[in-house]
Amino acid sequence: MEKKLHIGSRIDELIQKLGYNKSSFSTAIGLTNNVTIGRIVHGEREPSFEILQRITQTFGNINTDWLLKGEGEMLKGDPLPISAEPPPIYQSKPACCLCQEKEKVIQAQQQHIDTLQRELHHCKALYDEEREKSHHNNDGQKRKVG
Repeated sequence: MEKKLHIGSRIDELIQKLGYNKSSFSTAIGLTNNVTIGRIVHGEREPSFEILQRITQTFGNINTDWLLKGEGEMLKGDPLPISAEPPPIYQSKPACCLCQEKEKVIQAQQQHIDTLQRELHHCKALYDEEREKSHHNNDGQKRKVG
């Protein structure tokens, strides 16, 4: 009976098969560095559910039985493209980059809100000024008449 590889060894095999290194693979699954994958590959820790989920969601053709238990073929269906750089379809931004983008959008929207509030305040001031002038003019006219 063939000895099954440790899950970290299977992940290392997958990384090599797809043409990645630990760093590019980590980036592709949304990690900010390759330390976690390095520790998993070297058997220093087990992958968390989140890491396994990221791998299977990023690379949809992975046979989860092979990944989790070492059973069956690595890939199901058509093989994934193999290249030195992660294919764009499989690249995902690390969570921190997504958060930074979200913060930029929020800041831009807040600046727009602030601008609109200043314009509204300015318009209200102009309205109040015109209303006051109109009120003064009306008071003057009433006095002349009365």
